[in-house]
Amino acid sequence: MSTRTQFDTSSTMLGSFFSGDSNTVLQIPHYQRGYSWESEHLDDFFQDLIEQSRLKNEQYFFGTITTIDDKQKQENFDGNWYLLVDGQQRITTSIIFLTCLRDIFYEMNLRTMEEIEKEIFNMDIQSY
Repeated sequence: MSTRTQFDTSSTMLGSFFSGDSNTVLQIPHYQRGYSWESEHLDDFFQDLIEQSRLKNEQYFFGTITTIDDKQKQENFDGNWYLLVDGQQRITTSIIFLTCLRDIFYEMNLRTMEEIEKEIFNMDIQSY
């Protein structure tokens, strides 16, 4: 007899995904492959960003992001702990890109690192 698994799905804006609830951890499980995007993947990513920037106020499908609640880790953590099981290449690339923007703004002496992080990521970056 087969069992059915129910998944909750939602459509979320990427900015909301990075909204920075400091009590939320997004972890890439050890069984996922390492970061493997090549130049052509990065070129596509940046071309999509450039094209999207020209389409003012238009929504853009970033891709599917799949997370699983890690109930075991949440027992010892005051917040939500999610395992990122699909979309880790896109999310990782986005974080690297936003981190580079943060560093460029910082080097230009536009603001403090904390102000830039709040503006770009809308969250405090912590390591777990």
